[in-house]
Amino acid sequence: MAHAGELTVAGSSQLGGGYNDNLLMSSNTVDSTWNDLVDLGLHVKYKTETLSAAFDPRVTMSRYKNIKGLDHTDKVFNLQLGNLHEQFEHSLNLTGTEDTTLTSEPGLTGYSGRIIKHRSGTVSYVIKRDFNEYIRSSLQLYGTDNRYLKEKLNYAKDLTNYRYGYAAINANYQYDYRTQLFIQGLAGKYLVPNQENLTAGLDYNKKNLSMLLGVTRKMGEKWSFTASFGPSQIRTRQSIDHGESYNAVLSYRAELSNFSLAFNKDIVPNGYGELSRRNQTRFDWSTPITEHIFTVLSLVDLSNKNIKVVTSVPGSLDYREVDASLKWSVTQTWGLSLSAGHAWQEYKSGLAKKNFAALSVTWNGLDHLLN
Repeated sequence: MAHAGELTVAGSSQLGGGYNDNLLMSSNTVDSTWNDLVDLGLHVKYKTETLSAAFDPRVTMSRYKNIKGLDHTDKVFNLQLGNLHEQFEHSLNLTGTEDTTLTSEPGLTGYSGRIIKHRSGTVSYVIKRDFNEYIRSSLQLYGTDNRYLKEKLNYAKDLTNYRYGYAAINANYQYDYRTQLFIQGLAGKYLVPNQENLTAGLDYNKKNLSMLLGVTRKMGEKWSFTASFGPSQIRTRQSIDHGESYNAVLSYRAELSNFSLAFNKDIVPNGYGELSRRNQTRFDWSTPITEHIFTVLSLVDLSNKNIKVVTSVPGSLDYREVDASLKWSVTQTWGLSLSAGHAWQEYKSGLAKKNFAALSVTWNGLDHLLN
């Protein structure tokens, strides 16, 4: 007899305030400001032996004290669907976002000095198949549509709407109980709609291809390592740019402490009508101080090099950020969070820096069974 599915719901909220001494990340005019933040979220989950579904809407309201025109409300929803068979596994992920360039552009285009509303929709479908206990393959189809909500966009100065999609095929071989070998091939396409409104005579559409060979190795119960490397290229009507992609990740996972160090080079789309080659180094670490107090540290150092079609687009962006936070679990559901950080950015408008800090009260509700 089939068992009925389990439907659960849980809520979350955050109330806090913060300070930022250069919110718009401007290299010219520096405006410091205090802000209030209210974040409300919901997690709805349904699960049976073969089906799973999760819906996660979230609203974040930010209000600023002394700079006009910056108040905004970000909205995000995520829908995940999964279907598990004996040999096949299907998953579908839909995400919709309405935010601003304050959150969508740092470390990507470096757009600064002003705030523009941004909307994006993303869909990802993955199918996995187990051929036997050693060989597994997967196919991923991915697409995203990004729009910057401004009446007129000047390509040379502002951001442009874009779409990007790719198909990726993976094959994995379980060499032994600790080691896995894999190969991945990816083909992507970048599109700029309404090109007639941009610089005449140029084709902004691009294609990218890449292949990676890699290995994943477990080193004991807590340590693991992944490394991959391969060629990649970006094709435009005007030229072909040849390069390489790689990824190396060292991670440690214990019951309470986590650590990871990652180095990667890949191809990412952005709102300047470009595909860029991104070099990134990232360090993440979290560990308890006491039974109820945790520390979290995150550092990122990246550079983006645009494969330029338009000469007025910045050739590169360098971005660094360090964040540290202290989290106190007062009860099972209530907590306090104190965070601070520093960001550094250099691109066509010059060098910009900012310091920021925030204090918030958090509530993460327990799952409630509805059936």
